Amino acid sequence: MRRFPTSLLPSKGQSVRLSVETSHHLLRVVGIAPNEQVELFDGVGHGCVAALSGVVDGLAEMVWVDDLLLPESRPALTMVLALTKGDAFTNALRMCTEIGVTRFVPLLCQRSIAKGDKRPRWTKIVTGASAQSKRLQIPTVLPLQTWSTLWDCLAEDETRWVLHPMMSGVPSVTTIVEPTTVFIGPEGGFTESEMTMMTEQGATYRSLGPLVLKADTAAIVASALALS
Repeated sequence: MRRFPTSLLPSKGQSVRLSVETSHHLLRVVGIAPNEQVELFDGVGHGCVAALSGVVDGLAEMVWVDDLLLPESRPALTMVLALTKGDAFTNALRMCTEIGVTRFVPLLCQRSIAKGDKRPRWTKIVTGASAQSKRLQIPTVLPLQTWSTLWDCLAEDETRWVLHPMMSGVPSVTTIVEPTTVFIGPEGGFTESEMTMMTEQGATYRSLGPLVLKADTAAIVASALALS
């Protein structure tokens, strides 16, 4: 069953008219039929099965059929992702959303090649990935941060991990049991001064093994292990 994001959900015995954008996608792009059932979700943990009861002024009118159950909750996982070039950054956003990451914090690092805040595009990517993966919650994507603004975005009492593949004796990434933030570096990794800054802010080293992974691969693997 197809799933669509919407800010409005019908309650039991009620119907709602979807927004222009969502109605266009549902009616014109996908082309659902009258009385066809779809899944609707609001991105903050609620959803329902609804059926197309009609079209009013170009807007899809959806009637409630059944509630969607929220899966068992897991500890919140925040990914601080350094900007990377090409499709690596957006690949990480999409796949980590499918795995279950709660929040993304884009970060401009000393070795970041890509520049610029593309938050509207990034938000669209995680919204689509949430619908595709049947999540009821859409991850938050923060505006692009620098080292001077980053720490105000993070909770002081959370667990913080920074990946370090080259140091021996570093414990591996394991399933998280409390809110955790994982720092993923850019091409070439974090600089020594950045590593020092993170450890001074309470981050400890974690490893994904002896091999050096690409930034997007590291983000995906770390997310899968942390939320396993």
